[in-house]
Amino acid sequence: MDGDGTYGNLTADCGFYRAVSVGDTIWEDANANGQQDEAESGLAGAQVLLTAADGVTPVVDLDGNEVTAMTTGADGAYRFERLKPASYSLTVIPPPEAAYQLTQGGADPDQDNSASDSNCVAQDGGFRTPVFDLFAPADEASTDYHNPNVDCGFYRTVSVGDSVWLDRNGDGARSDNEGGIPNVTVRLLDSNDEPAVNIFGDEVSPVKTDQTGRYRFSLLPEGAYKVSVDIPVGYLPTLSVPDPNTDLSHDSNGIDQINSSTINSQAVDLSFGQEPLDKDGDSSSNLTVGFGFIPQGHVQIPTLSQWGIMLLSGLLALFAWRRRVL
Repeated sequence: MDGDGTYGNLTADCGFYRAVSVGDTIWEDANANGQQDEAESGLAGAQVLLTAADGVTPVVDLDGNEVTAMTTGADGAYRFERLKPASYSLTVIPPPEAAYQLTQGGADPDQDNSASDSNCVAQDGGFRTPVFDLFAPADEASTDYHNPNVDCGFYRTVSVGDSVWLDRNGDGARSDNEGGIPNVTVRLLDSNDEPAVNIFGDEVSPVKTDQTGRYRFSLLPEGAYKVSVDIPVGYLPTLSVPDPNTDLSHDSNGIDQINSSTINSQAVDLSFGQEPLDKDGDSSSNLTVGFGFIPQGHVQIPTLSQWGIMLLSGLLALFAWRRRVL
């Protein structure tokens, strides 16, 4: 009996909690600055998996159903709903065929409420967010609590390179016995002959060819580039193929001689997933922009195609002369 003379059980209680959810955007960070800028779009085809705090254990929703991974669409959006209040972790797998790299960031979602930065870190060979809590604040008036601030950004790059080599027979095609020329300065230009910039907006520094004559420029955004080579002392450019987009790994692409000391390629278009695979198996790199040189005084023998061009030019000149005479 209670103190007021009535009977009752004052220890029977009921507890309730509100559903929670998480989700926002997996995006392509074009300038790799760790912030989703206005012009940067979502990343399609990324797998997003919600796990327990250990990053491994599967979780279930309020209905007892296991929360399975989802794949982002064109907008890069993801969302996991009807979750129990708990601590979670998010694992993101970008499209494997695109070789995406993780952008800078990795802030703890519980300490950082930005909806435009990247929260992923590289861990256990994958990409995962730090552990974050999904608990509805006591003063939250909405029926469900949603955290829109857990995001991950990725970027992809292209590269260009090949080698500077000694064309012993002067035919414009690299043979197996024709080695590279080391310590040659190589520069990367944009299509307007200005110094190129990498994905971070930094000017690309010149490089020196290694002991095998090889060079490479990496971490580039997609676009058109020219490769500029300092002509080695005592050498002259060999016969060249004008178009570096033919993806031929044995030809010379030094066609535009700027002055006595520098020769450039014409513009090579670098597009992710469209580059030749024959040298490194990587469709994001073009390693076929080579430069052949011959020693000064070497007599070059024109190729059949060049003989044809010279013959045609001679015939046209003869025809024009005859017209003037007649």
